[in-house]
Amino acid sequence: LFQSDGLLSLAAMGAQPERHGNEQPTLVPCNVYACRDGHVSVTVPLDRHWARLAAAMGVEPGEGLATNRERVRERLTVDELVGAWCAGRPVDEVVESCRAAGVVAERVRSFAEAAADPHVIEREMLVERTLSDGSTAPLTGPAAKFSRTPTSIRRTAPRPGADTEAVLAELDR
Repeated sequence: LFQSDGLLSLAAMGAQPERHGNEQPTLVPCNVYACRDGHVSVTVPLDRHWARLAAAMGVEPGEGLATNRERVRERLTVDELVGAWCAGRPVDEVVESCRAAGVVAERVRSFAEAAADPHVIEREMLVERTLSDGSTAPLTGPAAKFSRTPTSIRRTAPRPGADTEAVLAELDR
């Protein structure tokens, strides 16, 4: 999201973006909700998704909640509805119900859980490399993957001072 939401451009032009925590200011619901055994992130970008989520939750889409504009105005009410529905259920059940309804939802995971995800491993997002002190560490690999021009971690950081002479020579000193 950081690369595509325009916030970096706004900040470069002197605008201070507001902090919204887990929420998105123009979509409701779009938040993280507590479940019995963890947390789930639920995002409803379209009104038809809200109707499907409401049906999955067993509630009417609601007078005054049918459109996103109305839900933005009634953010607390919507968050209470979704939060109450999630609170008594395990995360996996909430995710499965949302997915069956065509609603974006995913378990909130720790960094360790994300690092062990099969998709992260398959995409080689963590690449084991030898460091300058001889130890090894899993380094975050490039996110962009190209078939004709493969990307990789070309080298790890040198030991402190290892490149000083080369840098000074380049500066003609």
